[in-house]
Amino acid sequence: MVAVLIEYKETGSTDNKKIPLSWTVMNFKNFLAKTTKIPSNMLKITCHADPNSGPELMTENHKNLSFYSLMAGSRIVVEREV
Repeated sequence: MVAVLIEYKETGSTDNKKIPLSWTVMNFKNFLAKTTKIPSNMLKITCHADPNSGPELMTENHKNLSFYSLMAGSRIVVEREV
């Protein structure tokens, strides 16, 4: 489990959540779909693993979240795919 900051672009809100690094990106998208009411196939997720790293799109649905080097305090931006 890792504590991350999730930023929801559509609503402008943020949320601190603990998420399992063993989840795949698809598991995470399904979780977010329930939270945001946006279908998982329409979600665009960008992670900022640490403050010094640039943004990285989380596009590989089969990869575990640990693949993206998430750590405590990482920021994840969730928005609707256009």
